[in-house]
Formats: sequence, structure tokens, C-alpha cells
Amino acid sequence: MKKESLLISILMMLPILCIAQWKADMINSTQGNIQEYKVHSDGDKYRYDFTSDDMNGAVIVKPDENLTAILLPNEFMVHYTPSDGMMSRMNDPVQAYGSYLQYGTETIAGEEMINGYLCTKKVVIRDEKPMVSQWFSEKLNFPVKMVVDYTENTYMELRNISPWDPDPSVFVVPEGFVEVDSEMRPVIPEPEPPAEWEETAVTVPVDMPVSRGMLIIVPIAETVYHKLIVENTGDTPMKFIFQMFKNGVELPEDEQGPAEYRTHRLYMEEKYNTTHNWKAGQVIRIKVYEGEANLKLYKE
Repeated sequence: MKKESLLISILMMLPILCIAQWKADMINSTQGNIQEYKVHSDGDKYRYDFTSDDMNGAVIVKPDENLTAILLPNEFMVHYTPSDGMMSRMNDPVQAYGSYLQYGTETIAGEEMINGYLCTKKVVIRDEKPMVSQWFSEKLNFPVKMVVDYTENTYMELRNISPWDPDPSVFVVPEGFVEVDSEMRPVIPEPEPPAEWEETAVTVPVDMPVSRGMLIIVPIAETVYHKLIVENTGDTPMKFIFQMFKNGVELPEDEQGPAEYRTHRLYMEEKYNTTHNWKAGQVIRIKVYEGEANLKLYKE
């Protein structure tokens, strides 16, 4: 398994805050593909350990600090991410439960005993059909079981739950670990955003060098697919965001996508290449936060 894929798989089973001091086995099935984890909680923080394709991994979660540390002990690497960030929600079935609430209505379906714990069964309903079911233990402040109802063999479950005498060192990242980003690259700190922006108005097609502090303004004359290519040409990371405007007003995120999807940080010699169905009358604004790159924008 590639390290990038392993990192994503680690994020698939991050639990949430709990009260009791406990340990358990966790079973996570994604369409029948089962992974097993060892989970430990001290009531404020929690950790789980696993082995995947002969590689060891660990996750330390500190909800009060909104911080998750993902460790690859064999590689002496650690990746930090917000516990409530979109990346965690997209890959973590427990935290993803909150995302389902945006698209359906939660109902209480009574109480059941699951693996020795009294649980409240909660079901998120959409269009009169269940999306996801959760059996939540107040004693653990944690779901003992979750099932994604619209996908076969997709669930998580705690088993062999027992008391645990916490060891504080379990929740500390050892010295000597190198911080890496989500693509396993050593982290290079970002500079502060530019204090001022230098506006440059251009028209399609665009083929030009850009650098930190530039704001490229591109009016869209035709409703056709546009190719956007940004290639880092410097010896430091390059970061940019593109924004869509119409009649001088930035489009809402449900039309142009969340800002984090439109923000990209390219390491040396990396390239961003994508196609967008931009419409006549829109104006694309591209802000360069750091570094240097070559920017191309043309009709396909």
C-alpha cells in the first residue's frame, strides 16, 4: 500500500470524545473490506493503533485542542490535521455522522444493548429512507456501533471493551518524528499572506509567470470548458486560490465549491491541472499567496 493511501485509510476510523477510561478492539468494514484497530481513551484524549500491509500506524486525537496526530512509527513521520476538518469528516465514519445530519433528519429509534452497553439508537432519515444508524453509549460518550444503511457491509463496531489505566506517554508524539503533509512531504511553513495585492487584468488565453502578491483577474467571455494549469517554477512552495465572481459579487460556495477545494499549495516542480465549465459573464480571480509559477488558462 502506498504511504498516501495508508494515510487516507488511517483517517477512516477516528473516534470522538469519550468520558470513561477504556480500551477496545474496533472493527471497521467498508463494503466488506475489514480493518482492525486497538483503541485507548483516557476520557479527554484517545489513540488507536493498527497494522496495515506490514506497516504500523497510530492516531492520537485531542478533541479539546481540535488536533489529530497521525503517526507512521516505522518511518518516524507524523501528520497533523484538525479533528473536525473536512478531511477527517470525509474519511471518518464517526465524525461523518455530523455530515449526514446536513442532508437528513435524525430520529431516535429506542434503546438497545450492544456489546454490554446500553445504547441509544439514532437514525438519520432522508426521503423516508435511513442513511446511517448509530448506537450511542452515554457511558462511553461514544458510538459502540454504526451502520451506513445505503451501502452493503459498511459499518464500525467496538468489541472487547474494558477499563484501562491511562499511560500519559501514549498520547505524546515521540521526539525525532518529522512532520509531513497529507502527501507525505516534509512540511515547509507558510509565510504570512501578502499585505497588499498587485492586480493584473488579462484575457483568455493566458500564459504568464506569476508570483507572490499577484491578483490575476480573468473575465470569461464564453460558456465553454476552460483548462487551468499552474506549475511551480520556483525553489519554494507556491500557493494560490481561484475565486469566481459575477456582477462584482463572489459566488456562494455551493456554486463554486468550498475555499479549501479551490486553494492549492504546490511543492517544487509540482503542477495543478484541471478543467472548469466557467460561464460567460463570470470573472475568475487568482490570488498568489507565495512562491512563483507559470499560469496557463485557455479554452478547451
